[in-house]
Amino acid sequence: MSADEKRRAAGQGNYFCASLFCCIAFICGMNAAWACSFLEREVVLSENFTADCMAAEISEDVCNALTETQGIGFYGFEVTVPVDQRLCLGYTQHIEGVGYVTPDFDTKFNSAKAFTIVANIFGGIAFITLWLASCCQLSQQRIKGLSCHFFIATLFQGLTFLIYRSVVCHRGFFSEYFQGMETDEDGIPVDILDVNCSLGSGGKLAIVATVFYFLCLNMIPTAVPPTPLGMRENAAGTTEPEAATEEPFTEEPKTAEP
Repeated sequence: MSADEKRRAAGQGNYFCASLFCCIAFICGMNAAWACSFLEREVVLSENFTADCMAAEISEDVCNALTETQGIGFYGFEVTVPVDQRLCLGYTQHIEGVGYVTPDFDTKFNSAKAFTIVANIFGGIAFITLWLASCCQLSQQRIKGLSCHFFIATLFQGLTFLIYRSVVCHRGFFSEYFQGMETDEDGIPVDILDVNCSLGSGGKLAIVATVFYFLCLNMIPTAVPPTPLGMRENAAGTTEPEAATEEPFTEEPKTAEP
């Protein structure tokens, strides 16, 4: 095997690895974006929280929502319902005596949510392009151009962790659900003492997506796309469609009419 053949074989190996890693990253990124538990939110409550919550005529389900660890996602949150079932809910909820309420999201949360969309768009474009190269003729320069897509996907997938700096990890988040309870000067129920945020299942998937996008970013400059199906290499080193094979035509002998 010549040196050029070895480089081409190594380049095609990088191409197939990048295609596989991109597939894994894209799937993990999409699941992380739609997960109801990107992070786990544990609330530290006072001993009188349940009694004060019920005294404010707030439903028992809403009061119990804070007693267990909640999962926080970009499009909904996850709560534990008796006894051990996890339920994904939208942020807009109907509170008896109040109506429909939605928590206030800050710029950091909305930015992290937008970053997931950008990462999935560029990761999806790279994913489709790599797999289409198996049946469509793409130059190596065009494949190298995907480095920009992988850089953006890696960067913005990592920036989704800005959610940990957002309002969802502050005491005041969800306070709109507990109207009628005694509050401090910031309008936060005094029975909510502190909040601790930790990595959720969606956050773990986002880490996997970031790592695999980064691996693709390093592999794609040396990746060599395979020869597409239906193409072959001729003596000049270029590719051309395979000629269709046909059976030779033979004219049947005519028989003389009587």
